[in-house]
Amino acid sequence: MKKLERIYEEIAKRHGTTAERVRRDIRSALKAAEESQELNTCSAWDRIPHSGEKPTPGEVIAYCSAECIRRLTDSDGETNPP
Repeated sequence: MKKLERIYEEIAKRHGTTAERVRRDIRSALKAAEESQELNTCSAWDRIPHSGEKPTPGEVIAYCSAECIRRLTDSDGETNPP
């Protein structure tokens, strides 16, 4: 997934680290979220579309991006400022 790799590289560059470290940190955060017993976390986790047993980092990033855009866009299709 070339687009996702570019995202990792850009994040790494901005934070003075490597793309591999970014990937590792995202996987760690997703594992913590997956293991969370908090109700809000569990229900959010279940809403993420995924092709396997659990969402991949790419699927989570795609879902979060789409959700951010959805929340910023009103019913008329106009984008609201953050």
